Amino acid sequence: MFVSNEDGVFVKRIKPDFKKLGPKYGKIMKLVAAKITGFSQQEIAQLEKEGVMRFEIEGQPVEITTDDVEIQAQDIPGWVVANFGALTVALDIEVTEELKNEGYAREFVKLVQTYRKENNFEVLDKIAITVENNEAITPALKAFEQHICNETLCTSLTIAATVSDGVEMDLEDVKIRVKIERL
Repeated sequence: MFVSNEDGVFVKRIKPDFKKLGPKYGKIMKLVAAKITGFSQQEIAQLEKEGVMRFEIEGQPVEITTDDVEIQAQDIPGWVVANFGALTVALDIEVTEELKNEGYAREFVKLVQTYRKENNFEVLDKIAITVENNEAITPALKAFEQHICNETLCTSLTIAATVSDGVEMDLEDVKIRVKIERL
């Protein structure tokens, strides 16, 4: 989804570059800096768009360019925000239940594949998997059962109340008991 700053999604901060403004404006530099710091969101957007802003301080003309300031987007809760000149990019980092389950499923596939390799299974060996029921992991295994079976050559993925003769695996800091049988 693309949005512009007119949508009010981003809150931007502006900071004067004193090393550039000092030589340009000398005695009125502090007043110029105060004016810049007080820019509204619309004024910041205008400076970004046009590249220059002109105003007067104590009768002296002032011309500020984007090189004279640092403009940053403030973080938005649940987002990571980065600036590249006039371009601002925000990435939604909220982990939904579906994403979390997909992560569990992918990690489970990796654990099963590692088990197959460590136990000298042939590449084309079909397997059956039995997993001890775990309230954190079971929803992911059920939701992504087809993916797990396709990736691991599993003909049946069973969730059981207990697994007595399996191995313990660490799936994203959750201990699960799993039995993998070569068919």
